[in-house]
Amino acid sequence: PYEGPAVLFRSLQRTFGFRQELQLGWGDMLGDQLEICETPGTHYTIYAKPNVDILTGKMIPLLQQAKKQFQEKQPVRNANES
Repeated sequence: PYEGPAVLFRSLQRTFGFRQELQLGWGDMLGDQLEICETPGTHYTIYAKPNVDILTGKMIPLLQQAKKQFQEKQPVRNANES
């Protein structure tokens, strides 16, 4: 199992057999740091306008935060290093 933070994007309109299972079966694999982020649409329409605009509006800040956290963990390089 993965032991770090993870985000699962799922549609608000539930389809298939996962209507009650918010983690869509990923809970055991992704652990306690799994964040569920719901977005308008169905499994198929979250990637179409206007839903995709909302999806990207939720994804971009999370990606920026992950990038910042990654960069903060990188060692500071000396100007003489290449």
